[in-house]
Amino acid sequence: MPKLTIFTATYNRAYILPKLYKSLCSQTCYDFEWILIDDGSSDESASMIRNWLNGNSKFQINFIQVPHGGKNRAINCAVAAAQGNFFIIVDSDDCLSADAVEWIYSKIPEVENNEKIAGFSGIRCKMDGSYIVEPLFEGRPFIDCLTT
Repeated sequence: MPKLTIFTATYNRAYILPKLYKSLCSQTCYDFEWILIDDGSSDESASMIRNWLNGNSKFQINFIQVPHGGKNRAINCAVAAAQGNFFIIVDSDDCLSADAVEWIYSKIPEVENNEKIAGFSGIRCKMDGSYIVEPLFEGRPFIDCLTT
């Protein structure tokens, strides 16, 4: 069972979701599950995802269809279904750098036994690695709400 769950809510996003799927297929580490919650899409999202289920052998995909209820409800559904101890939300119009999962696994030992940390997240950047908003980490590998 993977330690990491990657979650994506989707609603009529068949036109952009393949970009995210391609980035997941390009990871340097496949030790994760991808939970896709289809929030009542009326486009071809479901058939496209079913094709991925049939052709994917690199990582586990858990596809759940629910009536349209919004992203918050989809998150609750995904958390209930998640097998990983760590949960990351990646939106349907995002993609991950090829080393993103590997990087997350490299940071887990720094936080997994710290009861003061409930989670961590990444900085959004462009595919060339440049930041959309420059992080204020001041040389630290990550920042949390306890850091002053």
